[in-house]
Amino acid sequence: VEAEKIKAKVSEIYSHNNFMQECGIYIVDMSCGSATVAVKVDPERHANLNGMAHGGLVATLADNATGIAGATIGKRVVTSTIATDFIKGAVGTTISATSRITHADDRLVTINIEVRDLDNDILVAKATAAMIVVDTFAGIPEKW
Repeated sequence: VEAEKIKAKVSEIYSHNNFMQECGIYIVDMSCGSATVAVKVDPERHANLNGMAHGGLVATLADNATGIAGATIGKRVVTSTIATDFIKGAVGTTISATSRITHADDRLVTINIEVRDLDNDILVAKATAAMIVVDTFAGIPEKW
C-alpha cells in the first residue's frame, strides 16, 4: 500500500475530529508509527495568565499526536494514561507535538512525545502515553 494513500486516509479520518478543529490543531506530517501535529497559538484562546501556551493546550496537542500515530499503524486507540513533563513555557506563535510509537501489540500502544515551540526552537514538554487499542482502521497496515 502506497504511503501517500495511507497518509491521505489518516488525514481524512482526523478531518472529522471536532475537538482538533475547535482547538485549531492540524496535522503537519506522519509516517508509519509517528505523527506531528501543530497549532498556531492564539493568545485570546490558548494562553494562560502568564501569556504562554496553556499547559492544557500542550497536553491536548501531545494527546492528539498519539491518536494519529496509532492510526498510522491501523489501530484505533484511546488514551489510558499520559504523563507530561512540562519543561519550558511556549511563548512563540506555533507549537508542535511529534509522537513516536515505542511498542504496539493487539491491546496496547506506548508512545513517546516531544512538544516544541517552533518559533524559538525550544523543547516545551516531553510525554509518554499508553493507548488502549479499541478497534482497527481497515486498509491501514501495521507496517508501510
